[in-house]
Amino acid sequence: MLQQPVQRNPTPIPVPDPSPPTQDPSRERPGGINGLWFIAITLSLFLVVPAIVIGVLQFAPGPAPPEPLDYAQRAAWPAQELRSRSLEYDMFVAAETGKRYRKAHFPLSDSDEAMLHQAAWLAQQDDFFTNESNYEKLVEWADRHETQFYPPYLLAQWLLANDRAEDAGPWRTLAFERATGAIVQHLQYADGSPAADHTLPGVAIAFDRVIDGQLDTTLRLIYPAPTADDEGNLYLPTFESVYRLADPALPQGAQPGIYPRDLTLLPQTRTRQTPNWFSAPSRVGRLPSATVDRE
Repeated sequence: MLQQPVQRNPTPIPVPDPSPPTQDPSRERPGGINGLWFIAITLSLFLVVPAIVIGVLQFAPGPAPPEPLDYAQRAAWPAQELRSRSLEYDMFVAAETGKRYRKAHFPLSDSDEAMLHQAAWLAQQDDFFTNESNYEKLVEWADRHETQFYPPYLLAQWLLANDRAEDAGPWRTLAFERATGAIVQHLQYADGSPAADHTLPGVAIAFDRVIDGQLDTTLRLIYPAPTADDEGNLYLPTFESVYRLADPALPQGAQPGIYPRDLTLLPQTRTRQTPNWFSAPSRVGRLPSATVDRE
């Protein structure tokens, strides 16, 4: 007897919905609401945030200026040894960059620079300490050029030479307060004792600069008859810059004093037997001790 085949319900075939599919709201196209948020966030990262940063930097206070050099606290100044350096690039760097000199410049107004040249000329005259009009001129310069240390320093020296030490003190203090740097050197006699209150015949320091890629060697300041303190230490106010202490720094006919004789004590470079330029990693540079003759 034949069995009847078992009837099975066939699996229904799904019929596609003719209506268009709906988009998941969490996955909007870029043109939708979420897309607009994405565009806004992107723009803020590339436009708004940099603008805010630039604005903050523009109005943020710059680095605090260094504390003035207090001459009364000079023994505590963190002086570091002057080291020889060169303002010239080596031949390979110069060939690659097309530049011969490194950056070495400190800003001076035309008025300040003209005054410094006139004051330096005045300081090397034979009658500098005896001409009363020099005192009046220096006072005028010190008042008019209120950021420059050189006129107050020369005033202090003039007053000391004319036996007015009490009047010289405030001017010397002001000179170092205005100075951005200083040089110190210990003077001693042959037996090793400090040369307290020893006066040198004169020192000249050149402040060579690189202006618009050109070396300018015209700024030379004369320090007439500098005197060591009661510890035998000689302090000179300067610009915080590169110094030149060798022969070219001395004006024609000026006595070299201890320079450049004691420059042989300074560390020599491998390429220069007689280096001309020196600098210190701190505001106060220290020269090696020098032996002087008793007066």
